Amino acid sequence: METHRIGFQKGAVIPFVLIVFVVATITAAAIFSLFNVNLKQTISQERHIQSYYCALTGLDLGTAALLMPTFQPDGSPGPTLLDEFRSDPYKTPLTDTFMVTNVSVIITIQSTNSVFIKPDSPSGSTDQWVCVEAVGTYIDGNNKGFTTTGRAWYRADDPEVTQRDFS
Repeated sequence: METHRIGFQKGAVIPFVLIVFVVATITAAAIFSLFNVNLKQTISQERHIQSYYCALTGLDLGTAALLMPTFQPDGSPGPTLLDEFRSDPYKTPLTDTFMVTNVSVIITIQSTNSVFIKPDSPSGSTDQWVCVEAVGTYIDGNNKGFTTTGRAWYRADDPEVTQRDFS
C-alpha cells in the first residue's frame, strides 16, 4: 500500500531548506548591518559630546581667567582681565592650549572694539564685548577629529550680560 503526503513530493525538501537558509541569511545580514550602523552612530555621537564638553570646559576656564582678579605684589586684589580689556579694547588677544590624551582645547580671549556689533545686538548698538572662545577637539583611535567651538560673550561694562553659543 502506497501513501502520499500532501504538499511534499520526493526531492522537494532540498530546495525548501535552501530557500529557508537564504531567507535566514539575508535576515541575519540585515540585522547585523542595522546593529553596525547604530553602533557607528552611537560612537560618533559620543565623540561629539566629548568635544562639546571639552569646549564647555574651555569656556569655564576662560571665563574664570577673565573674571578672577589678579593679585598685586603686596597681595592685594588687582584688576580683572575684563578690566584690562575694558581699559584697552585693542589689547592683544590671549590664547592658551591644553592637551590631555585624545583631547585638545584652545582658549582665546579677545576684546571687540567699539564699532563691533555683537550678533543679536539691538540695531545701532556699539557696546564693547569680550569674547571667550574655546575650541574642543576629541581625536579618536582612528585619528578622526571631532570639534566643537563654544563662545561666551561678556559686555565689558556689565559682565552679568552674557550669551553662549556652540557650533
